[in-house]
Amino acid sequence: MRGFGRHGILITELNQAGYHVRAVARNGQRMHEQFGNLPVEICQGDATDRAFVRRMCDGAELVFHSIGLPYSEWESKQMPIMNTILQGASGMAKRLVLVNNVYVYGWPRTPMVSETHPTDPQTKKGKIRCEMEEMLLKAHDKGVIEGVVARFPDFYGPYADNSFLHSVFGRSWKRKLFTGWDGWMWRESTFSRLTPQRPWSDWLGMMM
Repeated sequence: MRGFGRHGILITELNQAGYHVRAVARNGQRMHEQFGNLPVEICQGDATDRAFVRRMCDGAELVFHSIGLPYSEWESKQMPIMNTILQGASGMAKRLVLVNNVYVYGWPRTPMVSETHPTDPQTKKGKIRCEMEEMLLKAHDKGVIEGVVARFPDFYGPYADNSFLHSVFGRSWKRKLFTGWDGWMWRESTFSRLTPQRPWSDWLGMMM
């Protein structure tokens, strides 16, 4: 996992709620740096390895799929990883929660967008995310596993370095030109909670 925005919020909140948390990521060192002071079981592994996923999901009440990938890898890796996690969690865990984003809504049709808003993705990334949701919901309807989709806007803050805002402001603070989109775009964002191990000043320094 490149950025720990969603992952970090989940781990912190579940830990505070009294759950036994098993945190899985490609980069175990970064996980230890951020969560080493918490009673969290940290595991390093590959989400494309079905046998590894099954071991991680064995007996779990909740499994959260919140893996972050660079945008350039979405088309080649998102669906294979989703398929492996779904197969690995089925029969091993009670419920699989897909931590998704709001790309699946497409252009908003109402001033306030809720979970009842139609899904009509207009971008390749939105269509990939929509396909991931459909795969999970089909498994849910078949009774393979309980599926839940949680949609969040973009994250910013400590460890949320694979994000739109990070790419914009990171380049701006380095006095570099940002050319990530054509025209103006309005986006919702959610702040990734600060921790004593990752204060505001460190986050600013990371981007500068």
